[in-house]
Amino acid sequence: MKDIYERLLAAASLRSADGAIRVVSEYEPVAGVGTPLFPPTVKAKETNSPGYLVEPRYVQGIEAQVVLLDQPSPRSIGVRQRCSTW
Repeated sequence: MKDIYERLLAAASLRSADGAIRVVSEYEPVAGVGTPLFPPTVKAKETNSPGYLVEPRYVQGIEAQVVLLDQPSPRSIGVRQRCSTW
């Protein structure tokens, strides 16, 4: 863990050649493994009916369409709204 900290500190202070950090995590529902997960639905442009927001990702080197559970922009808007109430 100390090695990771040192590397992050060097990158943040521009003392290393690292330009990005990629963190891979596996999550599980709070209620436990096997609990159903319900991703948010969006209106599909083609059919005008509900669907899931999908995006291409590479899983073990193979491109796959994955369902997004959250997006950075709505999350940042929510954080901004919560911070403005402090």
